[in-house]
Amino acid sequence: MQYFGSHNLSVDEKGRIVIPVSYREHLKQHCDGSLVLGQTFRAPCISIYPAPEFDRVRDELMRNRNATLQFQNLLRIMVGTAQNCEMLATGRVLVPKQLRQFNSIDREAMLIGVGTRFELWDQAEWQNHCAGIKNENEEDYQIILEKLPI
Repeated sequence: MQYFGSHNLSVDEKGRIVIPVSYREHLKQHCDGSLVLGQTFRAPCISIYPAPEFDRVRDELMRNRNATLQFQNLLRIMVGTAQNCEMLATGRVLVPKQLRQFNSIDREAMLIGVGTRFELWDQAEWQNHCAGIKNENEEDYQIILEKLPI
């Protein structure tokens, strides 16, 4: 399944979010609700992977491991901050406190489907990010868009 769309979420006082109903059944079947949460590389948000997808990404990173500083930094962020989390039958997931604090996720959040994973953003940070994209150089995106069959 490819995850897409955005969902407004509330973070409760214990740091839990509720995964939208539309994704729950697939996550239960695909990974028995086993998720991996970690810092997203070069974005102020949390990545949420179904555990098998995170395993695939981690294994691919390890196969391509090298000694460059850039690779080591990528590994530190993507693998070093990763934590196993279980989605309860109600769809609740406890987001680790250190990840919430690092990304300033407090009460209002956005869950963004980005293909094989989700991103969890502070709602205001997501709005700022989207506004910033609108102000970027469109020519940079044109190169990508020209290669897409749309």
